[in-house]
Amino acid sequence: MLQAESLVLPTTVWFTGLPASGKSSLSKLLAERLELQEIESEIFDGDVVRAEHAERLGFSPDDRHQQASRVTAMALDLAQQGSLAIVALVSPFATDRSAARSAHEAAGVRFIEVYMATPLAICEARDPKGHYAKARSGELQEFTGISSPYDVPRNPELSVDTSVEDLESSVERLMELVTQRPR
Repeated sequence: MLQAESLVLPTTVWFTGLPASGKSSLSKLLAERLELQEIESEIFDGDVVRAEHAERLGFSPDDRHQQASRVTAMALDLAQQGSLAIVALVSPFATDRSAARSAHEAAGVRFIEVYMATPLAICEARDPKGHYAKARSGELQEFTGISSPYDVPRNPELSVDTSVEDLESSVERLMELVTQRPR
């Protein structure tokens, strides 16, 4: 069993990937596991943050940059207060993820990028909100993976493909990474 003492705080775990790739599901499971270890965490889920803090933002590249910047600041603030910040955000642009990493590193906060590598076809088949269907029909513009690009991370700390690995196995690998002392 992993011990809470082995966790080096402050830390932000940043999940990125296509819509319906498993970001929210895995982030919630991670938070539950951390709670069992008596490690405080908070999830910044893209949909929730948008609804509560940025409802006027759309999905244009500029709006996505603003959303990523706001979430970076919130996660950094939380991590510096001693809780583990968990971000579940499509964050399709490598520049935004790089800026988030740089801001965290400059502040002495560990940044763990988790790429949800679930293939587009699987994400689209899940389509829990019907967004992929709307994007394919042209009803929804600037939808990541269909009418807007997604920059695949080049060197994430962890890649997870939920079409071939179950969430339990994924969270075990993630817990090992999160609780491992950085070198």
